[in-house]
Formats: sequence, structure tokens, C-alpha cells
Amino acid sequence: MINSKEMSVITARISYELDEAIERFAEQTKSTKSEIINSALKKYLFEQSGIKHSPNHEDNFNDIDWANFKPIYTLSDDARRILILLEQIAANTASDEDDQKQHTFASEALVKGYSSEYEEVLPGIFPEVPNEICDEAHDIMSMFQDLLTSYNNLSKDEKTSVPDMNEHMIHCQGFDFNDPSELRLFDFLRFMREKDRWSIPYDDMIEHSDRGNSHQRQLSQYRNMLKKHKFIRQHILDYSASLSRDEIIQITNL
Repeated sequence: MINSKEMSVITARISYELDEAIERFAEQTKSTKSEIINSALKKYLFEQSGIKHSPNHEDNFNDIDWANFKPIYTLSDDARRILILLEQIAANTASDEDDQKQHTFASEALVKGYSSEYEEVLPGIFPEVPNEICDEAHDIMSMFQDLLTSYNNLSKDEKTSVPDMNEHMIHCQGFDFNDPSELRLFDFLRFMREKDRWSIPYDDMIEHSDRGNSHQRQLSQYRNMLKKHKFIRQHILDYSASLSRDEIIQITNL
């Protein structure tokens, strides 16, 4: 949604055909014409200026919708032709009558260009998660693995002297499943865990949360911890060295 407090009003001349196209698109997507124009201009300027997504840039992070399924508004003619051939092959080779009807329906919808039916006949896909976001997810797991390992390497007296709140924050608290962005981050980490990546911090997260669900947003907190963790690690010559008690407390202080 556009925040009217941050918007200015401009006047521009566009063709009647373009205005009608925007109107139809607005009705189809249940958006306003202003939202569509604002989004299109922002995307165009990002592409032309070479601005890349940065997880540290909150405006970019919120503007790029990589967390939700991509709706299918249109397909190129070449894409339709390829899909039509595939659907016709599938219909001709289907052993089940219902499958044959489904592929025939899909083929006809694509041939006749019934765009409102595309989402019924094509699999839904998510937009690509930017490399920066994937890297950030890896950094979060790396930080928690470092915290867990370093805490375990403390002496008994040092462990006892770590405040309860800091000890609590040594464990990843999961991600908010009600937030699409955080849910996708968790799903990416789950995918990585299936490939035997980050097993220690991931399994610890599952144990210290509701199966990974934090029920409240955590990403901002993790980012603040990451800044402190990276700053401390930059000043430790031997990266294999464990964090000290004081460094663990500094990173996990809220």
C-alpha cells in the first residue's frame, strides 16, 4: 500500500489506451491506479539506476515483494506456444480421464488467451529470493552456531555468570510464521537443513521455539545482533577462537 504521507502528486499525459490498460490491470489485481503507476516507476528507476536490493535498506526490503506467490497476469506468445505443446502432449499421453480433461482445459485456456485462468492451469511459483537475503540467512545461522559453540566452551563459572536473558538469546528464537518474509527465511533454512547445512543452530532453534515459529517478528533483532557479532569478529585475528563471556553478553544484549 502507498503511504499518502510520503507521496507527492504529479500530473502526466498518457495515451487513452495506456489509461485503459492500467484501469483493467487495477481491477484485476484489486489495486489502485496510483499504486500500479508508483510500483512500475519505482521498478523502472531501480533497473535503470542499477540499484540492487540490500537487506540493510529497509525501503528496498519492503518494496521488493519476494515473500509471496507471484500472480500470473500475462504470458508472452512464445511462452504460451511452448506451454500449449506441453499440455497437448500431456493430454494425449494421459492414462487417467480426469488428467486428460485437465490438460485439455489448460491447453484451450492457453490457446485462447484466457489470462484469468492461467493460475488454474499453471503451477504457482515464488519470486526469486535475492542473494543478499540468502546470505543474511546464512549469516544468522553462522552467528548462532558461533554463540552456541562459544558458550559451550565457557567454564562452568563463566556460564553461571551469564545473565538468564543473554543465555536465552544464545538460542535462535525462530521466525514469525505470520510474516511472509520471515516465513520464507525459515523455509529457506529448512531447505538448507535437509541438505545437512546448519544442523546445529537449526535443530537448536526448533527445540527453543514452537517448531521454528517465534509468533513475533525477530528479523530486526537478529540484524542488530549480527552487526555486533560482525564487529567483534572483525577484531579477532583467529576466527576459530571462541567468543569470550563478555563478547557473548555484548552480542545478546537487547
